[in-house]
Amino acid sequence: MIDRQYSAHRTAVLFIDFQIDVCAKGGKMVSQEADILTKFAQTRQYTAELQERLRGELDKPLLVHIQHVYEPGYPELSNACLTNMERYVSGQGAFIDGTEGAQIVPELQPKNGELLLKKNTLSPFASTKLHWILRKRGIDTVVIAGVVTHYAVLATALSAGDLGYSVVVLKDCCMSGTQPTHSVALEILEPVANVISNTEFFRMLNPSS
Repeated sequence: MIDRQYSAHRTAVLFIDFQIDVCAKGGKMVSQEADILTKFAQTRQYTAELQERLRGELDKPLLVHIQHVYEPGYPELSNACLTNMERYVSGQGAFIDGTEGAQIVPELQPKNGELLLKKNTLSPFASTKLHWILRKRGIDTVVIAGVVTHYAVLATALSAGDLGYSVVVLKDCCMSGTQPTHSVALEILEPVANVISNTEFFRMLNPSS
């Protein structure tokens, strides 16, 4: 862990892909085994608790919700050179905008005034105006909570680092389908990100609390 403090007005917290299709019962992209659903539920709970703490602060970071979606029929992927992931998503019928599965889980829904960006790539930096939005606000630190760790979280963290941001990954606010996969992704990120718990981040953001 890197021992430092974070300035709230220069920090954005990204909540990535917390959608039913990815991390909840009935989701088309997640195993419905009880232990896996339990792990995702715990991750959502930690993340929801963090959101509420941050919302209660007078000096708070920018909260950005990221949702992975496609239009019905996947016109974005028509006649395109597809990755294996895109083939799998479309084959499962997942992430279709407006469907229940594509919705952000109830406990992590954006509130009024919070940004919601819709992406169709693993990293939101590749298919949204996220970088432009952050630069316009003078933000230099990106904090990541999301699912799954070894895809969207990993891709976003690496992209943010390449763009010059200081990167923080909240290890208890991320999860993969298996604990080993989650752990390996965090190990990969250790050299380029500050991998800490949400409690540690909050303490660094608010040293007096």
